[in-house]
Amino acid sequence: MDKLVLEENELAQFKAEFENTGNIGLSAAFIVDLSKETERFDLLKTEPVFVPPGKKAQFALDKRFAEGGEYSAKGYVSYGIYNSDAIELTFKVGGLNILYVVVALILATMLIAFGMVVFRRKKRTSTNDLTNQNN
Repeated sequence: MDKLVLEENELAQFKAEFENTGNIGLSAAFIVDLSKETERFDLLKTEPVFVPPGKKAQFALDKRFAEGGEYSAKGYVSYGIYNSDAIELTFKVGGLNILYVVVALILATMLIAFGMVVFRRKKRTSTNDLTNQNN
């Protein structure tokens, strides 16, 4: 997967490459176990393909995520009676992350405070200029 933040209904693509380093051909399939928050909700699996010795196979699985939230995907290749090491990643779909909202509010507050300081300095400078002109 190329992105860790998706829009709702955006297509996500999970990819894997399997290389048969053995001496016999193997049947291999790519599997992605999907969870939302902590609950498993889907299992994606490619059709098995035969991979001759010394050759590679490319796999891809597509999924649209209609609901916002935090998801995790655990992907691995199943070959023969074995599974490859699983790779797990966490990603977000839609909605605003509360951290982004807090950071945006802090930045907005800082900008307002900075603007008020600049305005007050300009006002003092203008008042001082008028006082100096009257003397």
